[in-house]
Amino acid sequence: MAVPKNLRVFTLFTDGVNQIGRVTGFTPPKLTRKTEAYRGGGMAG
Repeated sequence: MAVPKNLRVFTLFTDGVNQIGRVTGFTPPKLTRKTEAYRGGGMAG
């Protein structure tokens, strides 16, 4: 099940402080993969 693009009616915590009733909606950031090349010791190449 995918996460909706816009969230509403949920509980938000900012730095451990409950923000219930203060947030009417939230659009999460687009997630991307961040990878880097890895070459372990003993790998032929």
